[in-house]
Amino acid sequence: MQQLSFPNWNNSIPTFILALKGFFKAILPFSPGNVSLYFFLLGQLKRPFFRFALYKEALSPFSRKPQKDSPSNNQRLEFLGDAVIGLSIAEYLYQKYPYSGEGKMSEIRSKMVNEDILAKLCQYLGLPIQSAIRAKRLQIALLADTMESFLGAIHLDKGYLFAKKYILNVISQAFNLSEIAQKEMNYKGRLLEWGQRKKQHLFFDSQRNKKAKPQQHTIWIYIGNEWASAGHGRTKKKAEQEASKKAIEQLNIS
Repeated sequence: MQQLSFPNWNNSIPTFILALKGFFKAILPFSPGNVSLYFFLLGQLKRPFFRFALYKEALSPFSRKPQKDSPSNNQRLEFLGDAVIGLSIAEYLYQKYPYSGEGKMSEIRSKMVNEDILAKLCQYLGLPIQSAIRAKRLQIALLADTMESFLGAIHLDKGYLFAKKYILNVISQAFNLSEIAQKEMNYKGRLLEWGQRKKQHLFFDSQRNKKAKPQQHTIWIYIGNEWASAGHGRTKKKAEQEASKKAIEQLNIS
């Protein structure tokens, strides 16, 4: 994928003045943390930015306890960033795979935009996050959520086109997109991780039809006492994958 080419603004006096103004606005009241975060963002975005507080909020999950009917900006930015990366990847796939149908593109997008990929992107960029959470699964969720909120902040500050180019550039640097597209998705694993995170009890019920030629396996998935999906396949594993995929689509798990 073609790398982003940002304009050289170092020799532009008006832009330099704006950048200097943004720098002093960002670090006041002065703190080493503000200065460090300012230069980190400057290195990431490669151009001046003007909404420092927005980025600071995005990179500070649970920075304040949300009040009733008033969620923190981090959660709102996470919601926005999720939509931005989803649309960015959808447009990329639409252009890259002109002969693929909706189902195939949706499957590839699920491989490219999920919790594990976003968490790895967050680590790849070295986003400065402060959190006391240590549990591995919760830590992965925190990294993924913060990556989304960071993209939401970029979108609000620099616009959608910049945010789209940024995320596509970062993903292409961190991963081999062709390998991701061809990788077989572990739908059951993703569904089980979702169940653990959401504290939902998942039950897989199976049946094998020995009379069918070739024999067929059927899997029913229940969430709590509610039926969620069913899948069929020549092997139990394939049936589980199909049923899990349907459940993920119905639950809109990213």
